[in-house]
Amino acid sequence: MPFAQSLAERQPVTWLTLARHGVALRGPVPASLDIAVDVDAAKAYSRANLVSYWQPWIRPHRRLFSRAGLHSLTADAVVWSVLGVSRLHAMIEAGQSLSKTGAGLRVREAFPRHRAILDCALALRAGEPAPFRGGPLMRRYAMLACLDDIVAAALAATPGSWHARSTGCVLTSARAARRSRPLGIGECTRRACGLTQGQAVSNASTDLRL
Repeated sequence: MPFAQSLAERQPVTWLTLARHGVALRGPVPASLDIAVDVDAAKAYSRANLVSYWQPWIRPHRRLFSRAGLHSLTADAVVWSVLGVSRLHAMIEAGQSLSKTGAGLRVREAFPRHRAILDCALALRAGEPAPFRGGPLMRRYAMLACLDDIVAAALAATPGSWHARSTGCVLTSARAARRSRPLGIGECTRRACGLTQGQAVSNASTDLRL
């Protein structure tokens, strides 16, 4: 994805993921760069994402006889929601930037009553058979119950708010703050990849896979 089209990824979780898990394909390693890392901002951004995206996503999925309700019967809905919300819980509660698989395993231990649906989501993501007792209807019920508990726990864990600038999130690290301007995501990624100002590179995905 070109820089100009990567606005959705210019946010604190991307910075944190790049700093912690970035792989240098060309140029210096991420640890040697002035990558802006702010764990509190990443937690606040994740919390805002629960409120602005996931809660509105969950509400229509409660109505079974609707387009969203029918979607809630699918395997895609289970994997997308259960593991997606699990990643946000890991960030908000522990400041951990995990893959969906890693987050699912973590939340599986934190919410033992939801192990059945979490095991199902993890198996589906891995491309393994994932039968669920009671079929799609009971799986849907388990999914919604799991989402409710994870979202409630995450929202109770960390207060705060995050506001994006119109041009995307630009944070400053300790070293970058001493300079005349912070490093934007485009400049930081160009440095990491050893590219020139005019070259377009693809934005790294934050969906790390195990």
